[in-house]
Amino acid sequence: QVLSEIDIQLAWTDASIDETHWLIERSLAGQNDWTQIASVPTTNEPGTGAAVAYHDTAFLCSQSYDYRLRAYNEPGDYYSIYTPPASATPTCPPLNPPGSFGLTAAQRQIDLTWIDSNTTETGYAVEHSTNGGTTWQWLTTVPANSQLFSHIGLTCGTAHSYRVRALRSHDSTFSGYTPVESASTLLCPPPVAPTNPAATALSRSTIQFSWTEGDPGQTTNFHLERSTNGTNWMEFAVVPVNVTSVVDSNLNCVQTYHYRARSYRAEDNSYSLYSTPVSATTPVCPAPVSHTVGLYRSGVWQFWDSTQTGQPTIVFTFGPKEPGWAPVIGDWDGDGVDGIGLYKNGLWLLRHTPTQGQPQISFNFGPAEAGWQPIAGDWDGGGTTAVGLYKDGLWLLSNHLPAIADVPPFALGQSGWMPVAGDWNEDGRETAGIYKDGLWLLRDTNTAGLPDVSFGFSISAGWYPVSIYEGGLGGLTILAMEPAAPTQPAPTAASTLEVTAETSPTFTPEPEGTEKPAIEVTEEVIPTSTATPEPSTSTPLPEATATPLAPDEPEITEAVEG
Repeated sequence: QVLSEIDIQLAWTDASIDETHWLIERSLAGQNDWTQIASVPTTNEPGTGAAVAYHDTAFLCSQSYDYRLRAYNEPGDYYSIYTPPASATPTCPPLNPPGSFGLTAAQRQIDLTWIDSNTTETGYAVEHSTNGGTTWQWLTTVPANSQLFSHIGLTCGTAHSYRVRALRSHDSTFSGYTPVESASTLLCPPPVAPTNPAATALSRSTIQFSWTEGDPGQTTNFHLERSTNGTNWMEFAVVPVNVTSVVDSNLNCVQTYHYRARSYRAEDNSYSLYSTPVSATTPVCPAPVSHTVGLYRSGVWQFWDSTQTGQPTIVFTFGPKEPGWAPVIGDWDGDGVDGIGLYKNGLWLLRHTPTQGQPQISFNFGPAEAGWQPIAGDWDGGGTTAVGLYKDGLWLLSNHLPAIADVPPFALGQSGWMPVAGDWNEDGRETAGIYKDGLWLLRDTNTAGLPDVSFGFSISAGWYPVSIYEGGLGGLTILAMEPAAPTQPAPTAASTLEVTAETSPTFTPEPEGTEKPAIEVTEEVIPTSTATPEPSTSTPLPEATATPLAPDEPEITEAVEG
């Protein structure tokens, strides 16, 4: 007998005298697929003729069922025959919306509560909106008889709306929704500032800045700031929360740098206060070396004081070790001390001092292709060196660092000519020139046109011009002088050295008291006093007459002058 949508009563008369249990089985109506649902003891029954009842409350109200039962004697382990099947068909009532729906908000959590107002629901569906109920998304379904759900992992200070309805899955029935309820999570306190800040100078150009997370679990990343006066600050890095130490590089020597950090939390776009500022001072700058000449190969730089003999004054590594990089020298920051640089396929790496370290200026300027020759000069007379490129007569110059295309390209030269730069007329500006086989063609402005000065020497092929010669034309002729091989062999390390960042080259110094070898001039070189300057010529460019050098000409290693 169906008593309600959740209660079917089975009733029968006890016809046995020795049963110990009643075994009750159920099947979907007409399926003959029986499952035992209960074993009911008969201990308290008065015996044959007694009325017995059992209530089945674990069924789906949308289904019809068949029931049967039999008696069982446990000590003897024997059964009676089954009763004839009996059927029952319950009826599902409509579902009611949950009652008394309400919200309670915390910083990152909102609790939903309601009253369970149904007996046949299989769950309650919770829906969520972040735009005041304009659009809804299913959030979760909680089990039947639930009256609470906690929505966690929310962002502080954000608004949320909710509604709930009952559902019965076996007949796809839903109740109406509760009224929409809205609440905002509470505002979170700001993130905690980083603690234990420290700054330590590691070298002339690097400082390590470290700190500790102030409130673990509440920070997304750290924003780091630097100042040179403790008043004006600039953000120089943003690092993830798992990073609590950075090395700040490309710094100037003998400079005090101040550092501070603050925590950032992405969920509510909030920042902490700044950490306590800390500072460190980079060590003193290297003393500049006068009368300097240098060599470069495969990332290794060597500089000599040309008035001394023996080992180089400075040896260090800077730049990639791969082939194809060309060295440049220039006063990149206008401090009166030349720095160093490298160029390859459009990429420039510059450093303010001739020391080991990372590039302090890096940029792309010029075509990203081989064949272009780098050149440096103070093109506008501003006191700082800028860069340029030359290939097959085309000049690309810039007056700025990092370089930009602010000087119109111009043509001077042809394929096979080499670029030079210098202040030819001593007006404070360095301008372009070209050289080939003893012939010099110089312009007083960085524009296309006929040479303002042209002259030549009768000299063999293979000589390289010196770039950025600041002596005016009066002393320029000495550049064509050809030295003979020195009477004492030059140190072989200059041309065969393999150096790592930790290894310095080995040289054989001259014994004390040894006189410097005299420099002789071979007969094939015509002395400068007899050279006759050639008049300015027009395109095509003139060709110089070359006189071959003697077969035992010493090998010349390409040099860099500063």
